[in-house]
Amino acid sequence: GDKPVIRFVDGVPYAYGTPWRGKEGYGVNERAPLCGIALLGRGLENSACSIDPTMGVLRLVTQIYLPKDVTSAALTMRLADRVLSTVKFIDLKCNMDPSAAHVAAEAFGIK
Repeated sequence: GDKPVIRFVDGVPYAYGTPWRGKEGYGVNERAPLCGIALLGRGLENSACSIDPTMGVLRLVTQIYLPKDVTSAALTMRLADRVLSTVKFIDLKCNMDPSAAHVAAEAFGIK
């Protein structure tokens, strides 16, 4: 899905599928190493460039579930800070062409 749970195991960030699939219904109940986060936007051409995480922090924070409980919210923000300092971020602009997936994979060094 588009809102996985992130957990660090032995210092490695992993994304976990959740039972909340969103409007598209996509998702799997598995975990995978988190190699990066793409901040998506529409573009006339497919393009991807690495960005400093601080440039995307506002966009990322709007996508995080923030508990109302102060202690839980603080733990969530600590996790977000850890993700920001360890995971590669790219600004991905894409159109409806399937080649957008290849552009994203190349930006993350996935073959």
